[in-house]
Amino acid sequence: MLLAAGAAREDVALIADFLGVATGEAYPKLDLSPQSKKQHTLGALMRRVVALARRAPLLMLVEDVHWADPSSLAALDRIIALLPELPILLVVTFRPEFMPPWATLANATSITLNRLSRRDAERLATEVMIGHALSPALLERIVTPSEGVPLFIEELTRSVLENADALAGTLPALTVPETCRRC
Repeated sequence: MLLAAGAAREDVALIADFLGVATGEAYPKLDLSPQSKKQHTLGALMRRVVALARRAPLLMLVEDVHWADPSSLAALDRIIALLPELPILLVVTFRPEFMPPWATLANATSITLNRLSRRDAERLATEVMIGHALSPALLERIVTPSEGVPLFIEELTRSVLENADALAGTLPALTVPETCRRC
């Protein structure tokens, strides 16, 4: 696929190695130091982003950047540097305590998402339960303790789907985990 899109054989080898895809003897073995391999792989990935954006406008979604490792942040920084030159819409999600260095750029817009309203929380729980009946009592047991945190609503609803006792209405008392309170 990468070759058909015009990628160099070395780029294919780097990206395959990065993804853990065995290539056998089809692509050159790269004798690079770990740091050099990292830089070459980042370059190969950036060339793919540029090639895709030059073919058609590109939408890139990067979630939970607050948990990103330094290499991923470096890649994101390089993509952000490309934004003024290419038709790329980059959407990045992160928790409020993360302070992105690019937030003050002229082409950056920050949108703070609040917790869901009760109506939206009920709708989300109901949509996750598609194909299964959700009693008003069970819906109440999911929505009330969730405090409008979408992640908690989804995960709790999925656990209800996996638990026959919960579907029968014997769900234990629930609270939002502290890690989700900041979501």
